[in-house]
Amino acid sequence: MNKQKVIIVGTGETADIAYEYFIHDGLVEVVAFSINAKYKTNDTYLELPLVAIEDLLKIYPSEDYMVFVAISSGKLNRNRQYVYEQIKSLGYRCISYISPKAFVWRTAKIGENCFIFENNVIQHGVEIGNNVILWSGNHIGHQTKIRDNVFISSHCVISGYCDIGENSFLGVNATFADHVKVERDCFIGMGSVISKNIPENSLVVPARSEIVKIKTARQICKVLD
Repeated sequence: MNKQKVIIVGTGETADIAYEYFIHDGLVEVVAFSINAKYKTNDTYLELPLVAIEDLLKIYPSEDYMVFVAISSGKLNRNRQYVYEQIKSLGYRCISYISPKAFVWRTAKIGENCFIFENNVIQHGVEIGNNVILWSGNHIGHQTKIRDNVFISSHCVISGYCDIGENSFLGVNATFADHVKVERDCFIGMGSVISKNIPENSLVVPARSEIVKIKTARQICKVLD
């Protein structure tokens, strides 16, 4: 059986990890890496061709190859979102990776360009949007919605019927009570305990789970830099 041919976009830690997981499972064939031309300083990465995104279509037609955008959570996931949208504008389909060691209930829905690490539990009726990363060991409770471009660190507990807004970042060991809604562009610090709704553009301070309201996502990015 011919394996799906995949191009990984990125040359950082996330790309390295994605490559390791893809080749370990052996379900797809990674044929190349890609980054924007202004960041390209070599012709290879991990002994595979490294191609500028601007040249991808000339070498790897979109009808024959899928792409995984392997970029981390910088600037509230805007870096990954920008490149994902750039790839989609070229007509590529994006592949998702779901670890065989993750538990995903049959009614859960997972979008494209998602990376679901090992030991995640995704329960009945969960909906995960596009371009979402779930690091290892999270619990996503029944009927919860994870919107586009979210990054969830390890060992978060998200109870049932929660709603996590676009581009939000959830730190390690954050815990969410049932029916909590986190609006878009929020940064939830590690160890936070969230029992009430969080407004848009909020930074939750880890030490006391204090909510600090910030006017715009741009300001949150400045705080985190």
